[in-house]
Amino acid sequence: MKQSYNLYSYSPVKDSSYRFFRLLLKILVGLLSSLGFLIVIILLFFYIQGQRVAISFDEEMVDSLSLFMQQFLEKDIANAIMIKVPLEPGITLDQASKSIKSYSKHSNLELLESHLLHQYMKLQPGETTRFTEIFEFCNKEMVLTLLRYNSDFASYLPHRIALYEDNNGQAWLATLNLELLIRGTRHADVETRLQLLKIQDELLKIMSTGANGIL
Repeated sequence: MKQSYNLYSYSPVKDSSYRFFRLLLKILVGLLSSLGFLIVIILLFFYIQGQRVAISFDEEMVDSLSLFMQQFLEKDIANAIMIKVPLEPGITLDQASKSIKSYSKHSNLELLESHLLHQYMKLQPGETTRFTEIFEFCNKEMVLTLLRYNSDFASYLPHRIALYEDNNGQAWLATLNLELLIRGTRHADVETRLQLLKIQDELLKIMSTGANGIL
C-alpha cells in the first residue's frame, strides 16, 4: 500500500514569518544588551563624578545631607534647614527673651538688635497675632573670616534666633542649621570651618539658656 503525502503540509509563508520573528527577536536582544551596557557606563560616569565632587566637600557632608533629606521628606523644607528647641514647662516667652538678652552680654556673639515682629503686622480690629521676636547676633572677627573666604556668606548675616509661639500655643526657639553650611562648603579651610562651628555652638548655647529661662 502506497503512503500518501500532503503536498500542502509545507508552507513557505509560515517559514518566512518564523524567520522574520527570529530576526526581530535577535535585534531586540541586541538593542537591550546595548542599552544595558550604555546604562552601566552612564551610572559609572556619574559615580566617578560624584566621588570627585564629594572629595571637595567635608567628609561628613553625605551624613548631613541624608539627615536633611529625611527631615524634608517627613516634614518640609522649613523644618529641615533649622534647629529648634521648645521652651521648658513653666518658662514664659518674656522670661526666655530676658534670658537671651542677659546671656548675650557675656557671649562671643554680640546682640545687635531684637525685633518684636508681631508688633509690625497690620491687623484688622479684633484680630490678634502670635508672639514672634527675632534676635540678631554678630561677631566681628568671625564675620571677617567668613567674608574673606566667600563674600556670599553675607546673605547669612547677621545670625538670627527666632523666639515664637506656634499655632498650637507651643513656644519655640529656632535658628538656621549651620551644619549644612559647614559640611557643604567646598574647599573650605580649617579656620573657616572652625569659625562656623564656633558660631553654631554659641547659638545653641544661647537657645538653651533662653529655653530654660536662665538669668
